[in-house]
Amino acid sequence: MSILNHIENYIKKEFDLSIKEKGFNGIQIENDGKIEHIFSAVDFSLDLLKKVKRKNCLFLVHHGFLWGESLAIVGRYYKLLDIMIKNNHCLIALHLPLDFHPQKGNNILLANQLEMRNIHFFGDYLGSKPLLKGDISPISYEDFTKLISIYFNPIIRSFNHGKKIIKTIGLCTGGGLFGLEEAKKEGCDTFITGDVNHIYYHLSKELNINLFSLGHYNTEILGVKHLGKELEQVFDIPSTFIDIPSSL
Repeated sequence: MSILNHIENYIKKEFDLSIKEKGFNGIQIENDGKIEHIFSAVDFSLDLLKKVKRKNCLFLVHHGFLWGESLAIVGRYYKLLDIMIKNNHCLIALHLPLDFHPQKGNNILLANQLEMRNIHFFGDYLGSKPLLKGDISPISYEDFTKLISIYFNPIIRSFNHGKKIIKTIGLCTGGGLFGLEEAKKEGCDTFITGDVNHIYYHLSKELNINLFSLGHYNTEILGVKHLGKELEQVFDIPSTFIDIPSSL
C-alpha cells in the first residue's frame, strides 16, 4: 500500500466523507504513491501549482478539482491536470467534512480562536449540523470589531443591527449566510460568516442580529492548515501552507 493510500485511510478514519454535498471528498488525482512534501491550501488553482518547484507532492485543499459533475478535460482543467501528471503530484480535497468536523473543522477552529465557550452545533444541511453557537465574555460591538479585525482586516464587513453588547455568537465559515435566521432562533445576538450578500443586510436588520462577514477565504484557512501539520506529524512528511488570498 502506498503512502498516499495510508494518508487517505487516515483521513477516512478522522473525517466523515459520507457527508452529502456537491463536492467530491478524498483523493481527486492520484500519483504513483510517492510523496515527498505536503502543500496545503484553501483552493486548488494554477497559482498554487506555480508556487511549487518540485515533484512528488501531495496537495491538500478545501476547494478541489472535482465537484460531482461530468468534466471535460479541456482549457483550464487540462492545464491543471497536465501539470499534476508531469510532476507526479496528487490531490486530496476536503470540503464540508473540513467545515463541520467537531474538533478539526473550520467552524470549531474559528470558535476556538475567538475563545468561545459552551459550544454546540445546530441546524441541518443535508443531514449534517453546519452551524455553531457559543458564548464569549461580554464585549461591546465596537471592541469586538477591533478584536476580530486583528485576524481579518481588510476583509471584514460588519453591520450593527443587534445588541450593543455581544454575548452569544453563531457562526458558519465560508458561504454560511443561510444560517442567519437559524442563529437568531437559537438566541444568538451576533452571526459570523465568510461571504456577504446585499439581501442579508436587510434581513439582519429586520431580525435585529449583528452580522460579521470576514471573507470566504479567510474563514477557511484554519482547517486545511491544521490538517496539513497533523499529517506532517503522523506520517513524517514535511508540510507547508501556501497562502493565496483572494480578498473575497
